[in-house]
Parts: sequence; C-alpha cells; structure tokens
Amino acid sequence: MMHDARAQGNGNSLTDAFRSSAQLYHKTFPEKLANLFVTMGGERIYVAPEVADLLTENLAGLKEMVAEKAAFMRARNWGAMATEFTAEKAGAETRVNHLMLPERDVTGFVSAAYPADMNNIGVFDHEMGHFIVKGGYGADVQRAECAADAYAALRHIQRFGTATDMLEQTPYTRADYVTLYSFATHYTSAVFLEIKNILQDGAPDIQTLSLPQTAQLAADIADACALDGTALARIHDAFAPVRDAAQGEDPAKIVTSLANAMLEHKHDADIYRAGKLFLLNPKIKNFTAAAGLDDDPQFQGVLAAMAQHEKDSGFQLDAVTARRKRAAPARGAAKKVPVLEGAP
Repeated sequence: MMHDARAQGNGNSLTDAFRSSAQLYHKTFPEKLANLFVTMGGERIYVAPEVADLLTENLAGLKEMVAEKAAFMRARNWGAMATEFTAEKAGAETRVNHLMLPERDVTGFVSAAYPADMNNIGVFDHEMGHFIVKGGYGADVQRAECAADAYAALRHIQRFGTATDMLEQTPYTRADYVTLYSFATHYTSAVFLEIKNILQDGAPDIQTLSLPQTAQLAADIADACALDGTALARIHDAFAPVRDAAQGEDPAKIVTSLANAMLEHKHDADIYRAGKLFLLNPKIKNFTAAAGLDDDPQFQGVLAAMAQHEKDSGFQLDAVTARRKRAAPARGAAKKVPVLEGAP
C-alpha cells in the first residue's frame, strides 16, 4: 500500500503534496489531529474543518502569531516546527496543532542526488510524527525526536521505496547533532539503523502497513532507540574538543580531535559509537581525504588503534542490536521490534 503525497493531490506542486497529506492525516487520525492547522510562511496550507470558524474569528491575532513564529524559525535557520497554541471563542479555549512548513528547500533525509522535495516531504512527515506518534510531543525530547524521525523514515519508504540513499545518509549525519553541534536530543542515528534491521528481516513489511500501524511501529522503534538525558549529556560533553576545533573550520583538526576523543572514551560504547557514526558520514570521509589525513601516519595510527579496539571489544555500531545482545539469554535469538497485530 503506497501513500505517495503527490499521487493524492490534484497537482504536482509541493504545496499540493503538503495539503493532500494533511487531509489524509486528519482523516486517519481524527482524535489527534481534529484541530490541525498547517501553514507555509504566511500561507494557509490546511485548516481542519473543526477549527476553521474559530481561527477565522481570531484572524488578526493568528496572522501576527504566524509571522512571529516564522521570524523565530528564520532566525534559527529551522526548516519546520510543530507547536500547539490556544484559541478562544465565547470564553472556551481550544488547543490547536500548528505545523509550520519550510519556506525553502531543506536537507536531512536524502543527498543532493535526489529531488529536494523528498527532504521537504520528509520534514513534513517528521513534524506530523510529533503529533501522531505516541510520545512524539512531550517532556522527553529525545524520545519525541526518535518517534518523529522513525515516522518520517517509515513514510519515506512508503512514499518513495527503498532505492533512495536515505539509510546510507541519515544514520551518520544525525551523529553531527551530538558531536559537532549542541542539539543532542536530535541524535537519532539508532532509529535509522533499526529501520535497516527491519528491512533486512522483512517483518513487518513497511510498505504494506496502514498509517496507524506505521505510527505504532514508529513508537516501538522510539522506545527501543531513545537515550536518556544522562547518556546524551555524557556523549555531548565528551566531544567538546570537537566543537572547539570546529571554530577554526579546519577539517583536519575537527576529525583528529574527534578520533582522539573516541580513543580517550573507548570504554564508553555510547560515546565511541557516536564518534564512529560521525566518521562514517560520507561528507566527513571526503573531508578526511581532502585534508590529507589518508596519508598522515599519525592519524592512520589512531585509526589502527580504533580498529584494534573494535576487534578486541566486539564493538557493535548499532546500539539497539548491542543492547539486545547484552540482554539476550545465553541460548536463543534476541527479540526484535514485534510484528504488529493485524499487519500483513
């Protein structure tokens, strides 16, 4: 069962894709999205019938709020944002789910070898995931980001199939958030590696899931992959030297400081794993070559020490698989994300 956004619209524009998908999600998840409001810049993309009159009565304040949010996003270079706000009518307050979409092309799911719309739609599905998936919107921000990314990745497969390079990019680019930047809660690499595992196992068949089943699977993946705040802080703090090196914009110093931090913390698998994922980013591999590190004896010695550590420790890049192996009984296979009830 394919759910291609463009196939559901009346045209071929990205706006049509957003609008048709918003209508579909509103119809499929009426309890969660009864009060859905979607904008792109200052343009209304979709307004749920349940709140159309309410928002019209608050039009002046609504336009001002949307403009303020758009300015807030631009100032932080954010692509999209899922928030809630309260609208009032006759003394009664209504919570509205507000999804603000990107006014420009964004990155995050596939490389430049694929149409930019794939990334824009991926961001749309990510933000919708915050509203749709259990735990996607709440105090546990890391779990919420895992839930939203899981939903977006599953929908990407349903929309575009498995032939894109999403799963060759995202497990590694998401490591940037906790190593190179200070957005640790967006470190969701484990989500994409777990989806790779599901595809390899073939169960459940992602492309045949209904949208509610997709949301349930995304919640299961988030439960398996999310890290607690203590672990995220520990990983983030370990790579402080990398962020310091990045101030000088010298690729060689950035990569070298990261490799050194990995060796310093090699007995902490969470820290080491984040660094390893960063190094496997295709762009970082190119930086390494461009900086001449492929021919640098000292750096190659660091890589050799890392390879020896991984061999001696049985290092597992996939955090969820590593945890399952530790938790599995001595005999029998580790249990993976369960097949959904009612799934084909």
